[in-house]
Amino acid sequence: MKKRILFFLFFLSIFTIHAQQEDATKTLLSPDKFKYTEEAVEAIKFLESYQDKIYYDNNDNLIFGYGHLVTEKDFAALKNDFGYESQAGGTKQFIQPINKLTSDEKRKIIEEYLRKDMNYVIDKLKKNITIPLEQYRIDALVIYLFWRGANEQNLDVFELYELINKKDHNAVADFIKNRPKKDKTYLPGNRKRNAQNANLYSTGEYPYWF
Repeated sequence: MKKRILFFLFFLSIFTIHAQQEDATKTLLSPDKFKYTEEAVEAIKFLESYQDKIYYDNNDNLIFGYGHLVTEKDFAALKNDFGYESQAGGTKQFIQPINKLTSDEKRKIIEEYLRKDMNYVIDKLKKNITIPLEQYRIDALVIYLFWRGANEQNLDVFELYELINKKDHNAVADFIKNRPKKDKTYLPGNRKRNAQNANLYSTGEYPYWF
């Protein structure tokens, strides 16, 4: 009998913690309180490819880590630790790093840049969104805009912000699910990702990659 009571109390405590966490994601936050959760961090880590070197993407942009766009300032700070892909003379070759960092040291630096990029998205949401949102909607937007870009000067992104401010959440979810990123086409693999993210925005149900 005592074991049954202890088991019941343990189960009840787990259920209570889960319910509290779920309630927390559905509490409305004013724009100045917007933040991302650790679940969003882990989601982006899962969804984005990880590279511990600086390389050129298909658009000839220098990228490293979890899709961080490398600026000239970044390049100067990172090239000796991570090495980089060179296109000098029209031929690609990898220039080895001067410093010998461990995998853990590299991963720590890369995560700092990941969070910097996520904070940039949060700052854009704080600037452009005028209504309170639930945490799960904020997470969905951060994950989506991390991939798409959060600059309001992009007309498509500006339209998304307008839909959010109109509280047309069905239209926002449809935008996330169906609006392609470039040339009215989806990049490989993104259709499923965007559908799951749209469902998170609509329902608060975190997908399997959380």
